[in-house]
Amino acid sequence: MGFIEDIEVILSETSNERQTALFSATMPKPIAALARQYMHDAQRVTVASEKVNTPQIRQIYYEVGKRDKFEILSRVLDYEVPTSAIIFCRTKLEVDALGQRLNARAHAAEALHGDLNQAQRDRVMGRFRSGQIELLIATDVAARGLDVDQISHVINYDIPLDPEIYVHRIGRTGRAGRSGKAISLVSGREIFLMQRIQRYAKVHVERHKVPTREEVEGKRADTYFELLRATLEEGNYKNHE
Repeated sequence: MGFIEDIEVILSETSNERQTALFSATMPKPIAALARQYMHDAQRVTVASEKVNTPQIRQIYYEVGKRDKFEILSRVLDYEVPTSAIIFCRTKLEVDALGQRLNARAHAAEALHGDLNQAQRDRVMGRFRSGQIELLIATDVAARGLDVDQISHVINYDIPLDPEIYVHRIGRTGRAGRSGKAISLVSGREIFLMQRIQRYAKVHVERHKVPTREEVEGKRADTYFELLRATLEEGNYKNHE
């Protein structure tokens, strides 16, 4: 709807003898009114809702205390070591606050939400696609339509209230034949939202224990060892005597 005035100007200048196709992820009243005004004898086609039956996306959740959520997120990021991840929050204020806290922990993170203009969104997405930032902290503006194939993780910092939004969120990973992982942090009564999501999507989301600090350190050591082994096998190093 941010472009509604531009769309109306363009459509008002077009010929009545035309064929028009309107595509929208949702059909709220303002969009439906726009269709009635500018389309003639239109036929409405509804595509069935996306289902979570993609085996390449592994889905898990952690039960966490609300006050501990940020510390648990930091621990999960250290344990998972995502190559690129989207972290979803419910509100723009939470997105900005979480982005600042993650940057203070030396994570390369930027925010994406509806208060950014198009140039700012393009800049953020350009940095994310190029790998300059590893974490994209976003509202549900990023749940649909992002053209990024290499996202390794989707993390629900806040569980969405609508199960369909959950489906769209986790669909940002596991694309183009790649595997992906969807992680949800569930606090308090959000467990009922998670149960509702599983019923809606007809999928089992695994409940896991939060990784301990010792497990995080062990995973980090294993990652460094694998990196060292790969470097030695490739011979991509210089001898120092």
